[in-house]
Amino acid sequence: MSQGMPLPLEMIEAATREGRILDAWELAQKSGLPLRDWPAGNARRQAAILAHSLGAHRLSNALDWLNWRADRHQPNRYHQALFTRLRIVSGSRLLPEIDDFLAAHPEMAGRPPRGFPLHGGKR
Repeated sequence: MSQGMPLPLEMIEAATREGRILDAWELAQKSGLPLRDWPAGNARRQAAILAHSLGAHRLSNALDWLNWRADRHQPNRYHQALFTRLRIVSGSRLLPEIDDFLAAHPEMAGRPPRGFPLHGGKR
């Protein structure tokens, strides 16, 4: 991140969690980095949550998709990107892929592991 100040992710996450979306947006804007350019990982996930909360659903979906593509072996990232893909890929094409993913991650059998976020980061 060569421009602006560092991302205050903890403050943005807290504001979003507390429902202070405009405060979170103001903090994000102060960084000088557009949501689409936030780095992969937790930062990009926070950008996706913020975009979704602000009504930019297509941007949120794209950020989750990009986050998964940056590391396709992370169960949380796969789970988030799956919501996006369910809207554009038929379930019959996704089921074999989901089965393969779950077979590669036996810790996910039965139910999501503790702390596994649902869409939007809420349970």
